Amino acid sequence: MLRARRWGAMLQSFRGSEQMAGTNGRATDDDHDSSDDEALDEGEYDALMQLERLESLEDEMDELGVNTRDELRERIRDLHAELGE
Repeated sequence: MLRARRWGAMLQSFRGSEQMAGTNGRATDDDHDSSDDEALDEGEYDALMQLERLESLEDEMDELGVNTRDELRERIRDLHAELGE
């Protein structure tokens, strides 16, 4: 969970810089100090977003007690059957 918070803070920082850059969502050279270590390019941002999603999925699977996709599918089938679908 700590990882997610750290990455979440970086993503929030990046999102804030996008909003300040204007409507095109791209920052200009004038908007950022080139020495800023927290500046992310689009590829890094996408990777961080995917990491955030995967870590959230891992946390949810842990909370549900699901370890594999097969277990997940079985749980879904069971719930569909329970709900009469």
